[in-house]
Amino acid sequence: LTTDEMAEGLAAALNELKRNGITAFMEALSSPALLQAYLALAQAGRIDQRAAVCQYYDPALGDDRQVIDLTSRRTAFTDTSIDANCVKIVLDGAYGSHTVALLQPYSDEPEKFGHGKLFLDPDRLKRVVARLDAEGFQVHVHALGDGAVRASLDAFSEARRVNGVRDSRHILAHLAMIDAADLPRFKALGVVANMSPLWNRGDPWETVFAPKMFGPERSANLYLTRSLLDAQATLVWGSDWPVTGVDPLDGIETAVTRRYPGGKNPDGVEDTSWIPAQRVTLPEAVAAYTASGAYLLHDEAERGTIAVGKLADLVVLSRNLFAT
Repeated sequence: LTTDEMAEGLAAALNELKRNGITAFMEALSSPALLQAYLALAQAGRIDQRAAVCQYYDPALGDDRQVIDLTSRRTAFTDTSIDANCVKIVLDGAYGSHTVALLQPYSDEPEKFGHGKLFLDPDRLKRVVARLDAEGFQVHVHALGDGAVRASLDAFSEARRVNGVRDSRHILAHLAMIDAADLPRFKALGVVANMSPLWNRGDPWETVFAPKMFGPERSANLYLTRSLLDAQATLVWGSDWPVTGVDPLDGIETAVTRRYPGGKNPDGVEDTSWIPAQRVTLPEAVAAYTASGAYLLHDEAERGTIAVGKLADLVVLSRNLFAT
C-alpha cells in the first residue's frame, strides 16, 4: 500500500475508535510504513485524538543502527498531536504456536516444546532496554508467558541500576501468566500492566487449549487482574484490536464478570464466571480505561479524570454504568 492508502485506512480506524468513545490511545506496534501514515494524517490536521505510537524494534537488525533510526523517527513527530516516544519489543509469542515463554516446561509434549523461547536473548534484552531507557524511550514489551514477564522485569531492573530511577512507565502487555514472586515487582519498578480485558473469559483458548498446554495449576491462574491490583500495580486495559474487539463497554463488563458480554457464549449458552477470584470492581475497570490510561501516556495532569482545568475528554452514555 502507498502511504496515502495506509493513511485512509488509518483514518477509518481512528473514526472507529472515536465511535467507541476513545479520545486517546497508544498504538502498540507501528511499522515504519504505518508511522508515515500517522505522520501524513497529523501534518494534514486529521488526527484529533491524543496518540502515542510504539515503534517496532526488530531483533533481526543491529541495535546501534536501530537506535539512530528510532530516535530520528521520534523527532519527526515534534509539534504534532502524535508522540512516537515508545518502542515495542515482542519477547514471546502466542498459545497456538507454543511460543509462549514459560518458567516451567509445557505440559503437552515438554520434550518437543520445552519452556518455549524468548525472541530476544536475556542479556541482549537488558542492554537494549537500558539503552532505550537512557534515550528517554518508553519500552512496551509483549510478554504472554511467565518466563517472558520475568525476563522483562529483570531488564527493567537492570535499566534502573544502570540509568538510575526515571519516570519511564515502561509497559508489559498481555500477561497471561505471572509468577506470584513477580507480582510486587510491577509496583517496585514502576512498570504498567497492560492487559486485554476481553481475554478474561472462558473462551476455548482458556478452557480447552490452556489446560492442555499449561496443566491444571497454571491454567487456573491466568490473567491475574485482581492479584495485580492487590499488589498495587497500575493496570491499564488494551484491546489487541483487531484480534479482539475495541468497545470499552464490552471490556468493562468482561473485566467485572469474567464472562462473555451479556452472559452468553457465542452459541447462546449461559456461561459462568471464569476464575471469578480475579474479577475487578466496576470503579477499577473504569479507571483502567481512563485515569490509569492517562497515566500510561504521561497525561494524568491533563486528562483521565474530571477536574477543573483538565481537558474535557468526555463520553456521554445513555445509561449510568453504576445503576444498571
